[in-house]
Amino acid sequence: MMNNKEFAEKAVKLSKRPTAYMFGAFCWPATDKNIKRLLNQYEENYNWLWKANSIKGQGYIGDCVGIIKGILWDFNFDMDKSYGGAIYCSNGVPDIDADTLITKCSNVTTNLNNAVAGEVVWMSGHVGIVVSPTQVVECTPIGSCGVQITNLHDRGWQKKGRLPWINYSTTSNTDT
Repeated sequence: MMNNKEFAEKAVKLSKRPTAYMFGAFCWPATDKNIKRLLNQYEENYNWLWKANSIKGQGYIGDCVGIIKGILWDFNFDMDKSYGGAIYCSNGVPDIDADTLITKCSNVTTNLNNAVAGEVVWMSGHVGIVVSPTQVVECTPIGSCGVQITNLHDRGWQKKGRLPWINYSTTSNTDT
């Protein structure tokens, strides 16, 4: 089982790579095949096609809950594998949406103070990963239209909680 610090560190590492937001992906390499698959699945992905094409062959595509699931499914930045090394629904982690993800968490609270690396934050239809007491990694079509680090208190997050698939024994609050 991954610990909270490892989870947060992998999210930060992903935020430093070329990424693009596309609904329905979980850290997939940005290849013609994967982009075409997502365009066929979700028409709204045409809105972000420009960004996916700009990182083709050198980065990853995903959505907010997709990057969380990808990391939990053992995503390892392998550009030669369809899912970047992730194994769909592995490690006991189901394929769920952002609103269901927060219901699986423990220690759910609306108090965002004392956020711990590896906790998830939620607002209706959207989730992110706390990486420090003041920062969140999220995949969103706003801003840089991909995985990015944002300020915890500037985005309107409504709840935070701890994922059941993460070991929270390393609860350091230090900035990443």
